[in-house]
Amino acid sequence: MKLKNMWKRFWTLDVHNHEGFTLVELIIVIAILAILSTGAIAGYSAYVEKANKTADEALIAEIQHVLLMAYYSDNGTFKGTALLSISADGEASAFGDEFTTTALENAYGENWDKMLKLKHPGWKSKNYDGSNFQGKETYLLGKVDYLTQSLMEPINAFVGDNFEKYMASNGINSEDEQTVSNAAVLYVANNTANLTKEQQKEVSDIFAGAMTSGGSKNVLASVTEVFDGDMVSAAAAMYAIAEAYSMKTGFEFDLEFTENETPETAGAKINNAFMELARKDQNKMKDYLENGSVEQDLAAYFDILDTVNTAKGQVIGNLDKLGTQGGPTWESKYGSIFTSYSNGGVFVFLELDENGMPVTGTTIVVE
Repeated sequence: MKLKNMWKRFWTLDVHNHEGFTLVELIIVIAILAILSTGAIAGYSAYVEKANKTADEALIAEIQHVLLMAYYSDNGTFKGTALLSISADGEASAFGDEFTTTALENAYGENWDKMLKLKHPGWKSKNYDGSNFQGKETYLLGKVDYLTQSLMEPINAFVGDNFEKYMASNGINSEDEQTVSNAAVLYVANNTANLTKEQQKEVSDIFAGAMTSGGSKNVLASVTEVFDGDMVSAAAAMYAIAEAYSMKTGFEFDLEFTENETPETAGAKINNAFMELARKDQNKMKDYLENGSVEQDLAAYFDILDTVNTAKGQVIGNLDKLGTQGGPTWESKYGSIFTSYSNGGVFVFLELDENGMPVTGTTIVVE
């Protein structure tokens, strides 16, 4: 009651009855005001974040509309895929042919790359940051390239006619050996990107179980089942996790294939090397499993392959020139994409569906 009365007398400005606040009472009042202001600032920050996300979603929808309208009025420059990368802290970038650039210039002017920016800087999650693949995306692609190059002869022995259908549907020349090898990376990226969240979790559980003493003896066979019988895509996921664990621990992981590999011999090599790596140090393996690294690395791998699948239009016409094993051409073709990837951003794309109809979509760089 004393504090209440003092408060009342303080604001009445009665010089005869005004005793003022003690230092303790002033501190209490200041503390109350600080608590109230903190809540107000937090509420305001949440409001601003929500408003920025809403503005970004509106911009993305607008760009999708621009690309779609450009497609219907196109005079032949559209080659099957249009792709735009936008972020909060860098210039927007168009990949592929002149179609995307022309469409954006017509809609936003010559400085569209500086105008199109996201307001929310956090279009990314924890999958990528802190994973063992951070900053090593093109190195990983080179490893997948080496694996697919080694396993694709004869190609149909490993994946049936699915790969031939994939190349045909994307207009890829199947006569050139280098083209076929590099197209296989896109094929693996496509299959990996098409896994559901439940299937991704299933793959993660298989790896976690296999990396213990009581794990599956044939990991590759189990993962291949999740990939609907596609051994190459399953082997690429295994190779990626082995590389991630190798980078974390320093343990070497190498695979060498002969020209006459069969699915059975190649599968045995991959599976045995994977299990040998897992058994090298039980304490390190236990730490890798229990601290969530295997789940995070696998999630980052899925995100990276999803990004490659989204950006296939940038390289699909240059598959005969791409280097292998992380060569400089892979770096130059995908480097700018993964700059956006590490910063966080959004890809907006236009492509044709299986019926040849245009569809637009959005891929968050790290989802």
